[in-house]
Amino acid sequence: MKYIGKLNKLNQKIVQMNLTPGSNCFKLSERPFMFPRKVISDFYPDFPDHPQLDNTTFKVYLYLCMSCNGLTGNVNLSSKQKIAEILKVPPYSSYINWSLDWLETNHFIRDIRTKDKARFRAQIMSAPDYLPELNTFYSCKDVPRNPTSMKNHNYGYILVPASAITDKMLDQSLTRTGWDERKLKIFLLMYQYNWLRYYGGIDPDIMHITQNGELELDTRFCYDVKSTPYNTFQTVQSFINADLFKPVRCVFRKKDGEQFFVGDVGRVTPQKNDHEIIILRPQVLIAKQVEKLVELLGKGSVVI
Repeated sequence: MKYIGKLNKLNQKIVQMNLTPGSNCFKLSERPFMFPRKVISDFYPDFPDHPQLDNTTFKVYLYLCMSCNGLTGNVNLSSKQKIAEILKVPPYSSYINWSLDWLETNHFIRDIRTKDKARFRAQIMSAPDYLPELNTFYSCKDVPRNPTSMKNHNYGYILVPASAITDKMLDQSLTRTGWDERKLKIFLLMYQYNWLRYYGGIDPDIMHITQNGELELDTRFCYDVKSTPYNTFQTVQSFINADLFKPVRCVFRKKDGEQFFVGDVGRVTPQKNDHEIIILRPQVLIAKQVEKLVELLGKGSVVI
């Protein structure tokens, strides 16, 4: 099913093709990190929190995923207080310990500290499987947390540019008016469907903008983030208003019954059967993905 909502001030947000030469609309990030896809789904439970502070556990986990070594999964921080500083919660409080203990008990991380107990050292594990009938997490420690192993075991992951997650998103003092767990999940899941090579941005079957200035949203996306279509629409609207995702007019071409992305409007020579779709493209893109796209389509075929 599709949910359709009218976007506000859309014409001011669509990336135009007569941009000033040399000016960049998008930012490139050299370092992406992996976030497990299964965590954002309708069957996986929300992370529990300390009774006095909502959303902490998810943000702690997200920060650890951002901070770990991409090959080993190891996180090496000066202390737990560093996490408290990033989330802006009181230092030496029970909040961080509570979340870390839960993550370790339920097989998301494991403590790898040895002699130096003052430092914080942990390893991010492949996210555990969850059995709803028993409300129990099962360790996936035998699945190494690296792209090759996870692909071989059919464990999906989201590649997110590290610089796309800002301090404001992790700031717990702003949770009530800003970034809670649901909003972060919507943001991360949008990156899951960001396939530059095939769509020039987010898969239009998941969400795209119609020529009438409406956002067409697949309700399956809403189920995964445990949000109503209306609330999801409002959140995506806020992302567009904040330039976190930019509407871009893209040219698609049909071949052998399938459509594929050939470049941005005004950047490629249109052919008879080409058609236009307004795609949402993240403001922060992974540099290697952009390099591959430019190599495939040719320099100047997309606005970056």
